[in-house]
Amino acid sequence: MAGLRAKIELDPEQPRFLKTVHGVGYKMELPGKTKGNTRLANPARQHASTPRVSDEELKLVAVKLQALRDHLASVEKRLLEGQDALTRYQSVPSSLRLSQAIAQFPDSNLSKLQDQKFDAEQRLAALSTDFGDNHPDRIRAQTVLKTVLNQIHERLDEVLISRQRLLEADARRRNQLQEEILQSAHQLEKSTRKNAATATFYGEVQGMVKVPPGERVISPNAVLYTDALGERPVMVLGHVVRRGPIPFKEGMTAGDAVAAAGGPDKMAKLQGARIDRLNRTSNQTTNLPVNLDSVIVGGRREQDVLLQPGDNVFVPERVL
Repeated sequence: MAGLRAKIELDPEQPRFLKTVHGVGYKMELPGKTKGNTRLANPARQHASTPRVSDEELKLVAVKLQALRDHLASVEKRLLEGQDALTRYQSVPSSLRLSQAIAQFPDSNLSKLQDQKFDAEQRLAALSTDFGDNHPDRIRAQTVLKTVLNQIHERLDEVLISRQRLLEADARRRNQLQEEILQSAHQLEKSTRKNAATATFYGEVQGMVKVPPGERVISPNAVLYTDALGERPVMVLGHVVRRGPIPFKEGMTAGDAVAAAGGPDKMAKLQGARIDRLNRTSNQTTNLPVNLDSVIVGGRREQDVLLQPGDNVFVPERVL
């Protein structure tokens, strides 16, 4: 009971909720109840009568929170790459900026203008060999080249302005996602704390007692789901068709879990998949890389990784 009090009481030495009745046992005093109305804790009665956040609601909040974090990581990566590309463009000499812009900011119009510039320069060079500076053909070739150069400068300005606006939009989206993550994390913590007061008799809080099959157990800092056999399911997150828990089966691999989640979506980067495995003794998470492209697309099952109950399989976003 000391361990349970440490999880739900602000001061375990002076418990407010889980109290000792000498010679009888323990009782749970819920917030808002008076001492005269407090009865000995009955797990089944409290589980049925105390308002709780449903399993599905908690699952949706947890999955939403993970999705927001995945999206934030993608936006931050795109923002960093965009800022780096602009910095590299601005650092090269003016004579090389056209080729640098085409390499950093692919644009079909710029590519066409570059080809036109090359053709105009070749024609002007040929005419300069055969005719003097005042020859009409040479003057026309100079005019064509000047026109193409002006068009290149105008298009470069348009491309750079467009890229800058994309960076500004990504920065705004990053700030928005950070706020949404804070709100979702607060909602999840609030819900789990609400359930913690009534879940302690029903199962395990951070590994202290056995979890009855099919029960969800809430601690102030974690959400634990179990399937009908009492096993913790595998969570499949990131870029798959159906994110969420998958019932664990002996011999299940990362590829099996992704297939059970409907397979990867169009933006999945299978080469960068990983398994997040929590050591419940040390409370440390280990990241195990797995190349699901070789496993799923290449059919090399020997490269797949066996899963354990409670593993998280994460499939990141492919960078276009």
